[in-house]
Amino acid sequence: MSIVRENALRQRAVLQAQLKRVEEFLRLHALFSGDGEGLLTKPENPKKEAVAEAVRALIVEAGKPLSRQELLPLLAGRGLVVSGRDPSMVLNTMLWRMRQSSGITKLKGGRYEVSSKLVREVLA
Repeated sequence: MSIVRENALRQRAVLQAQLKRVEEFLRLHALFSGDGEGLLTKPENPKKEAVAEAVRALIVEAGKPLSRQELLPLLAGRGLVVSGRDPSMVLNTMLWRMRQSSGITKLKGGRYEVSSKLVREVLA
């Protein structure tokens, strides 16, 4: 066998081994990054606007301020499941980001209420 052919075969073996490692990396990346059907694929949370709208309705229906712990199961009952490492804090963040436009206010003690002006508009 010629030296050129031997070198080519050796180089092919090296490249095949590298390709195998790259393919394994891509497989693991898809598995753990959420880019593919992986273990770390996490469900998407509903849009904060939809959550704020539902929270407003729940507070008006209850007729009293509600806490995050009270709101989470009620939201889930409406098909709005808030998930994450700490769903209560995720809900808090959603409502905080919507504070200017939602008409929802956080009271001392952590309960949420709807502004009285908005309640009058909803009930009218």
